Amino acid sequence: MTSVTTPTMRTAAQLSASLELSCIDGRHERDVIGTPGGNAGELVLLLNAAAKRFDVDVAQTFEAYLNEFGRFYLHTDTHAAGRLMKRLRSDGVEGAPSEASGRDDINAFIAAPPAAARDRLEQLLIAPEHVGCGHLQLILRDPARYRLDKGITEEVIRAFYRALWRGDQRAHFVMLDGRHREDKVLIIDEPEAVHDATPLPALSDHRGAANAFVYHPAAVTYVRERAAAWLAARLLPDGDADARASVAEELFDTVMVLGAIGLAHTLEAIAADLPVEHIKAGC
Repeated sequence: MTSVTTPTMRTAAQLSASLELSCIDGRHERDVIGTPGGNAGELVLLLNAAAKRFDVDVAQTFEAYLNEFGRFYLHTDTHAAGRLMKRLRSDGVEGAPSEASGRDDINAFIAAPPAAARDRLEQLLIAPEHVGCGHLQLILRDPARYRLDKGITEEVIRAFYRALWRGDQRAHFVMLDGRHREDKVLIIDEPEAVHDATPLPALSDHRGAANAFVYHPAAVTYVRERAAAWLAARLLPDGDADARASVAEELFDTVMVLGAIGLAHTLEAIAADLPVEHIKAGC
């Protein structure tokens, strides 16, 4: 077992204060608690689980999620952003930087585009070639393989950018460097039962997880339980406690199944030849 002795530790309660999860992507320059697709990937799973029994409005649920949990992560990368700028300029969208522009200029344009560019930008940002998160891109390219609804994935992405463009600070937009250098997959072994006081190690390239895809299964399970309970209460506002608990359990179980399918397919696509290591802080 690999030893990592200097991670940033966050309690589960601190994680709950925002429920922000980053992607497993190894290109982050900050500490992360990782799950495929970050918050966007998790909300896609939860909405797909709910859609099996309920009529769910994605945009309204996204806004309610922000109001309840406070933070929402979505990333792109410089390669996808460059392709997006090339397409915008070929479409004659005024003000779009060239694909050769600096990362900061492109990031600023995507984060706060001119009003006249937003309709076209919203259409293009859900095209797989313009999605810089490998997990979300794979879902959009082959939703049936992931057992997910493509439209829900598209609507989650749209809802995020609408929040970003209105200046909502809870929408956490990240642009990663386009080059992948990961040489391993790290699974963070944590206690099977995570409680509010459980310390969770957040890792990044400069804290012992260099060039690795990083997944935190116990932390993700904790977040999924909380999110399922929240959505069950939202779906059954007049339901009794037993009914809500039953729906929450059903949502959670479905999310866990879909999440396992998604993790396996994405790692097969982006990390098939990489070794998998299990690590535990301080061991």
